[in-house]
Formats: sequence, structure tokens, C-alpha cells
Amino acid sequence: MASTGDKQPRAAGGTGDGTSSGSRTTNDSGQETLTRRARRGLGGWWWLALVAVPVLLALIAGLVTRGGIQDDLKSASEKALQNKGVNGAKVDFSGRDGTVTLPANADAKQAKAIVENVDGVRVADVKGGGDKAAAGKSKPKADTGNGSFSLAPQGNSVLAEGAVPDAATKKKLVADVTKAVAPKKVIDKVTVKSGAKAPSAAAVTAAGTALGKLADGQKVAVDGDNVTLTGKAADAAAKKAAGAAATKAFPKATVDNQLTVSGANACSGVNTTVAGYLKGHQPTFANASATLNPSSFATLDKVAKALEKCSGADAGVKVQVAGYTDNTGTKSGNVTLSQNRAAAVRKYLVGKGVNAGSVTAKGFGQADPVASNNTTAGKAANRRVEITVQGG
Repeated sequence: MASTGDKQPRAAGGTGDGTSSGSRTTNDSGQETLTRRARRGLGGWWWLALVAVPVLLALIAGLVTRGGIQDDLKSASEKALQNKGVNGAKVDFSGRDGTVTLPANADAKQAKAIVENVDGVRVADVKGGGDKAAAGKSKPKADTGNGSFSLAPQGNSVLAEGAVPDAATKKKLVADVTKAVAPKKVIDKVTVKSGAKAPSAAAVTAAGTALGKLADGQKVAVDGDNVTLTGKAADAAAKKAAGAAATKAFPKATVDNQLTVSGANACSGVNTTVAGYLKGHQPTFANASATLNPSSFATLDKVAKALEKCSGADAGVKVQVAGYTDNTGTKSGNVTLSQNRAAAVRKYLVGKGVNAGSVTAKGFGQADPVASNNTTAGKAANRRVEITVQGG
């Protein structure tokens, strides 16, 4: 029987629950010494790394994505500008907000609209361009080029008429006219009217140039982009010279030469003359087209020359241009096409000096055929315009 004082030492190891808590040993005095082992936790910087790394990766990914979107918008915007004829432009983006830098001759308003129409762009700020300012941010400029005024020679003077918005503008207009018609004196009949627009100095200068070919009793009237000559001319050559001078002075405007040629017999027999020119030679068109066949030009030139001297407001001659089609297509479509054909002939005659106010144009579609629509030749004959002169 073993002595109760003889105890077997307890083996070192776990506590039985799977955790390491330490080990026991017995020293020479019979006392146990306990050595504890502790599991070290993660340091503070490890926790910081675990949080910061995903955030950093997300930030990098966002920057890469944003940079890619900006590059795409830049490429798409510059391509859109080039496709619309705006060359030499540079586009940069901050997010979806673009900044467009233009050369001096570019249209800032147009460029702004083009870029803002690109898919994904929120807004575009334009620098440079024709207005020398950022589009959409510059203050609107006063409209100084669409005013109405007229100049008429009277011996050694020029009668100036028109309406302007205020006294200061009137003073400037009279000064511009004085400079344009010097050394002639200016008869000031300009009035002040609230809401009226002011003509530009360039328009006044051009009118003064056109005035050089006008005589007493004639007038050049300017209304925005429309210029009208009125009064009586000594002959067809004088009328033509005045019209040419006005067209040269106002290259971007529509010039309506309404000068009438003096003489009681100036238009005698003109209707018979025009009918003779057109007999068998009515203006014709290609199928489904409102473009004149070149073979019609020679006849229309003769007609215009005959009408030019007697188509003014005082001549009493009226010209009706009637358009027709063959029976191909719908009736409504043919009426539209015939109207366009009549308008094309009217435009041609006016361009050759016939008074615009004396010429009317109307389309009658496939009505009143002059030949059978069952043949190619017949259809070609029916695609026509007839010109009728009333009076003279």
C-alpha cells in the first residue's frame, strides 16, 4: 500500500477545454511552479490596415473609373465638334462638366450646344470663340443690326428716315448717315419710337454706297436683311445698275429692285412678247424634282429681260407663275411639288431683275395636263410651269 505522501506529478498540458493555460512542475521542495502561456492578440496597426486597404482600393478604382469617363467625354465632345465643322477646339472635363476652348473664329454658342448634346455631359463652359467670352455666361448684346431706315437723294441733300429707340441712337444714326453720304447734307426725318431697333453703322455705310447709283425720286430702304429700291428709273440700264450696286453693297442681304422704268410705252406688248418666248418652251423639271432643267434657262432669261423694265409697282403688269406635275404620286403631294416648281421659277425671274412684288406663284398639282400621262414624253411635258402676263 503506497504512502499517501507519494503523489504522482500531473502531466503538463491543456486544461481539457482546448485552451492553453500553462503547465505545472514540482521543485525540490515539493512545491508546484505554474508557468502560464498567454495568446497574443493582433496589434493596433493590423486593425488599421484591415480597414484602410479596402477603402484605398475603392478610392483608386473610383479615380480610375472617373478618369476613364472624363477621357471618353473629351473624345466624344471633340469628335462631335469636328463633325459639325468646329475645328481646333480643345475640351477638358471635371467629372461631367466640360470646358471648351475655341479659336477666335469659332461660334461659341454653337460649340456650347454641340458639347452639351453629347451623351453624359452635364454642362459646358465655352472660352474663346467669336464672342470672346464664355458662352452662356456673357451678357446678351444689344441688337444693333436689325433696325429699319431709308435714304433718298434730293439734289445736294439726302433724306434720312426711320425709327430708333432713343435720342442717343438717333444722334448716332444721323452722324453715321452724314459720314456715309458726305459731302451731301442730311435732311433728318428720323423719329424716336420705343421698342424700335437701331440700325448698325455698317448698314448705314452700305446704304450710302448704294445711294451712289440712285437719282432723285428713288430710295434705298433697309429692314434687317432686306433691302428695297423704289422709285422711277430713266431706263432699264439705270435700274439694273442701281440693283447691282445695292447687291454689291449688301452681299448678305436680299435686294428687291422695285425701280420702275419711265415711259408710257415701256410695257406695251410685253404680254405678247413673253407668250412668244414661252410657246413650245415652257420651263420643265426632272421627275419628282423642283429643280429647273438647264434647258429652260435661256427662255427664262428672255422672259426676265422683257419683264424687268415693266414689272414695277407703277407699271401695272402682273406675272402669274403656275406649276404643274404629271399624275405620278398622290394628289396632295403633287400640289406641294407643283407649288415648289412655281416658286423656283419665280425665284429665278426675281433673281434676274423682275420686280418681286409683281410676281405670284401657285401650284395646281396634276390638273390641266397638256399631254397624255400614259407616255414618258407626255409626263415630261406635264411637268411644267406656265407664265402668264396680265397687262401691258
